[in-house]
Amino acid sequence: MILVEESCVFSRLQSFGLLVLPCQYPISYPQHMARSSQDTSAVFGRLLQQTREAAGLSRGQLATRVGVDPSYIWRIEERGQRRPSAEMTLTLADALAVGDESLNRWLVTAGHEPIPLVASVRPLIRSRGKSRRSGSMPLGTAADAVIRAKRLEDLGFTNELIDRLLTSVAVIPLPDQELWAKIITQSLSYAVNAMRCPVKVAVIPAAGGLHRVLGGHITQRLVLSAIREAFDVGIQEIVMVLAPGDREILYEPISLASTMALLPSAKSHYVEQLEPLGLGDAILRSRSFLEGKPFAVLLPDDAVHFSSNRNVEGELGRMLNALRETANAHILAVTPIAKTAMMHCGVATVKRQSGANSLGSIVRLAEKPDRDDPICTDNGASGIVGRYILQPSIFPALEEIARGSPRLVELTDALELLRSRGGLLRAVEVRGKRTDIGEAVAYANYAIKNSSI
Repeated sequence: MILVEESCVFSRLQSFGLLVLPCQYPISYPQHMARSSQDTSAVFGRLLQQTREAAGLSRGQLATRVGVDPSYIWRIEERGQRRPSAEMTLTLADALAVGDESLNRWLVTAGHEPIPLVASVRPLIRSRGKSRRSGSMPLGTAADAVIRAKRLEDLGFTNELIDRLLTSVAVIPLPDQELWAKIITQSLSYAVNAMRCPVKVAVIPAAGGLHRVLGGHITQRLVLSAIREAFDVGIQEIVMVLAPGDREILYEPISLASTMALLPSAKSHYVEQLEPLGLGDAILRSRSFLEGKPFAVLLPDDAVHFSSNRNVEGELGRMLNALRETANAHILAVTPIAKTAMMHCGVATVKRQSGANSLGSIVRLAEKPDRDDPICTDNGASGIVGRYILQPSIFPALEEIARGSPRLVELTDALELLRSRGGLLRAVEVRGKRTDIGEAVAYANYAIKNSSI
């Protein structure tokens, strides 16, 4: 599904105007293939000549438009000696302003198979024609688009399937048409994202004491929101880290809900963290699902919100884009934070760079630094948001931290260890407003316990 310009495919899905362009001139492939090359060339030659003359163009003028010698056009029209390629057939049709509904007729007449998505490649053909006349682009763009459209048909996007879809949509009420357009579009969007996503697995730690303070139903909503965030970018597998006994209240209902809500459904797993020994320990317990490939970590109690009137790319999507730019890097999300709050979270000193992803190099990391730590007064210091993309090299570092600190294994400490040894760490600054629910609940719980009321 990513083989043709995706915007063309999705816009057709959303509007149901035409998902593909059905062949207006049906012809069976055996009959088509049985035609002799000479007969095919003669028929196309007459079609080309009639269309050219109707457009008021001479052979020389048409040849100039498509970037060939006039003798080429003459051999097609008069002698039937040339059968143009599929690319040249579409280029000639474009130069003569042939409508989308007739493109497949031109292909069939020239001896080529009809292509269901041929109208979707029309913008590429037009751009290709202009570039060809100027001589600034090599041959192949339109041909590549034609091949991609044909591969879509090979994947099962046949005229028969599309006809069934359009016929089914035509007989249901308009509100239902809009609903099904949304369902199909979302499914295709997920499939495209999943194929392109460089990260296949996400870890969602939920074994801390937060869910007991908030209540199971609220924690479920937080975890489901994190799962949706992962699925939106194409991540196909989820590993939940749960406290003992939480399978029934968290894993089972969430796994069922995500299976019912997604098409296709994604895999989900869970592991238990016997004690809340830190985020690093939670990741270590997920190791059997993660080793050998990059993975994401999403803290469900750490969220980023955007203004409702803004159409912005999600933070996880921007982090994946950063990973594509620096394939072996560990990617962290960061955000500006008050100096007084740095003692309560992970902190990163970032050397910022220009670019669409606001990507920066991490100079130093510290977990809950002391008030007099120099990182707290560094102008480049930011708070770490609960979104990470990690490489498999994190596991030896986590094990080393665990051996030195048996009671608490902090991910920030392991990442700082990697950085100090030359590891590649990058930061993406979030664009929305961060809400750390865990910090808010902890403060509220503290205030209640110490209240004089």
